[in-house]
Amino acid sequence: MSIKFKEKTIDDLSCRVNQFTGTTAFKLFIELLQLLGPGLTSLLGKASQGKISSLLDVDIGGLQGSILSLLSKLDPEKNLDLILRLLADTTVDGVVVERTSFDIIFQGKLLAMFKVVLFSIEVNYQDFLGEKGFQGLAEKLPTQPKNSKPTSTN
Repeated sequence: MSIKFKEKTIDDLSCRVNQFTGTTAFKLFIELLQLLGPGLTSLLGKASQGKISSLLDVDIGGLQGSILSLLSKLDPEKNLDLILRLLADTTVDGVVVERTSFDIIFQGKLLAMFKVVLFSIEVNYQDFLGEKGFQGLAEKLPTQPKNSKPTSTN
């Protein structure tokens, strides 16, 4: 059995993500659970009871406060290490993402870096995200109606 991979162009960057080995995927999954806390473990409990089949069945609006709270508490160095491990089997424009190449690959492209990390999570944990991955979650977010115009207060 060979390790599978997926390729995708993200913000003009050619990305290839190889799936993690079972051991690596499991260890990183546990670390992500610890980072995201009880909110995600509660979701997994509901999934195991058949109440949700993927994260697409989750009420996203209820997670926004938790995500903002989490981001405000992150330790930059620990999380850079986590990001590098999530990108360990990833190449961008033919260059392996590692500590020495990270700054060059993502210089001036911080948003693209987050998108590549999300792509790695999609590739490695698709069974939790469903077939559409994060795109399916994005489709659930509320949008402004097409015929409405933004209002401003002055």
